[in-house]
Amino acid sequence: MFGIFGWLNVRPNNPDFIISSPNFPVQNNSAMIFDLEVSNPNLWTGVYYSVINLELLGTDGDVVGTNITPGFHQGYKNVTLKIVINTGQEFWQAGDVDFMVRIKTDVKFRVIGWTRKAHRVIYQQRFRYVNNKN
Repeated sequence: MFGIFGWLNVRPNNPDFIISSPNFPVQNNSAMIFDLEVSNPNLWTGVYYSVINLELLGTDGDVVGTNITPGFHQGYKNVTLKIVINTGQEFWQAGDVDFMVRIKTDVKFRVIGWTRKAHRVIYQQRFRYVNNKN
């Protein structure tokens, strides 16, 4: 019984991703800049991230830009990364645009001295960007 209770207490939860401050530079709508806030909800548990793949998807669901961010180790605190996704082309001309950012990475948890096997984490967030500069 104690084993089951102990396992439930040290079973780690996936990290949380929050995309904030999405912005398209004024002169260049072929790039998107945003903050990626990564929070570790686990006490006494570190998180190892493999390479973080980010994809910018346009209104039709096609990938219009990508970013590859190197992996890192996250302790018990939150981390904020500044991300730039270049599309190589203008994927919208004027007005409002709906888009989605998809994040894919593998994580390993280090719980009280031992590292668990990697598992895949996928996160998606939809946005509507309102362009007031027309």
